[in-house]
Amino acid sequence: MLRRITDGIVFAALLTACGSKPKQGVTVDAPLSPRRQVHKQMRAEYYAALGILEAIVDGRLADARGKATWVVTHGDNFDPPASRDDDLLRAADTIAHAKTVLDSAGGLARLGHACAQCHLAQRANVDVGFANFSPPPESTELSNQMQRHAWASERLWQGMLAPSDAAWTQGADLLASTAIDLSTTNHGKPNAEAVVLAERLRTTAESAVHANQTDRSIVFGEMVVTCARCHDLARMHPTFGDH
Repeated sequence: MLRRITDGIVFAALLTACGSKPKQGVTVDAPLSPRRQVHKQMRAEYYAALGILEAIVDGRLADARGKATWVVTHGDNFDPPASRDDDLLRAADTIAHAKTVLDSAGGLARLGHACAQCHLAQRANVDVGFANFSPPPESTELSNQMQRHAWASERLWQGMLAPSDAAWTQGADLLASTAIDLSTTNHGKPNAEAVVLAERLRTTAESAVHANQTDRSIVFGEMVVTCARCHDLARMHPTFGDH
């Protein structure tokens, strides 16, 4: 996008220098203001980080590493290059070089913590209202239950990085209250460890409601690791939609 903007500006300058005018109906994008550029950068990084979360819980390590690599390198594409927080870069680099899905989950927790600390230091007013959608309805179907978990995980992520007490509490409450029926996995014989992990996730979510901002990244990392491990054992299909 920024390359297209720059090319458009150069093209307009060349036309002016040659004494020509753009043809009727041809428009040239104006350069982004510093504020709009930061907004664009933050929104892109938000969806990249969300994509890392989705990839981790789905067991797609290569996708998680690829998106983390983008987080590390994409700042150079801005003009001028975007300022990057060192803790954020180190966390993303950890994911980019993770050997296992579980290792990447720990990096994701550190990434969220780095985002939150930077937002607090900059006194940024991070509005997560754009994602204030309604959770999927309760259901006895495992696929729907997983959709509710997906919604809760995204809300927890928003609550951690904004930081937003309301978003965090909504995610933790829904995760704690959603029952998980594993009877349909593995031909009606759910893995015993997966059952234990599902219960662990529920109890962790219950305690997460009361976690302060300092502890949220630790709790979130524990929950992501639990989700990824349980999905691997139960051989669940990916449940997250594309963004």
